[in-house]
Amino acid sequence: MNYQELLKRAMGPDGLSANFTGKNNEKMEKILKFEDKTFGMVVKNGTDKDVTFALIKGSFPNLEDIKKKYNDVDAILADGDFFEDTVDGYTKKANCRVIGASSVAHLQEFFAHGYEGEISNLQMTSTEKGNFYDTVQIALPSPFETMPAKQLDLSQYLDPSQFDQNRILADNIGIPLTPLNVVLFRIRAHSEINYTFTINAWSRTRLG
Repeated sequence: MNYQELLKRAMGPDGLSANFTGKNNEKMEKILKFEDKTFGMVVKNGTDKDVTFALIKGSFPNLEDIKKKYNDVDAILADGDFFEDTVDGYTKKANCRVIGASSVAHLQEFFAHGYEGEISNLQMTSTEKGNFYDTVQIALPSPFETMPAKQLDLSQYLDPSQFDQNRILADNIGIPLTPLNVVLFRIRAHSEINYTFTINAWSRTRLG
């Protein structure tokens, strides 16, 4: 099975929404776990550099292995401080705070072990408008070669005529959350982003 076939299987032809054919042409049925659940978090970057972080790490075991394939990645997102940068003996940090009773660790573990899903809608607010001109990167890693990441341009969701220029609403963005995919976001230096994800999740079972 080549990379494009694997990507189609992992992401689906319309963003992880279709059934796929498994080994020996076994038909797989998608069983809905939940839909339209929200997950909110605030990411603050107090460092002097733009930070690229993995929301989920996919099949990578750790940051070191991610960087071997995608060397611009600085950190794997975590609760509390998840990145630090020391210059002239002074350390600055980036941190994450989840809104509500959940955690980043629980979100990551949920989609690492059996469940698949997607961020169907994304809301971002930030006073640093540069954060709206970055991309979300989605890749299906291979242990054998570096696979190109799909780029989702966030600026396409910023309407110049909208009243609130400090927010984007990305409906039907279809960011996959699976045990295989790595999903990368970036936050500009000395800025803060409030994220609200609308998430759907499902499992798959064999038919017949």
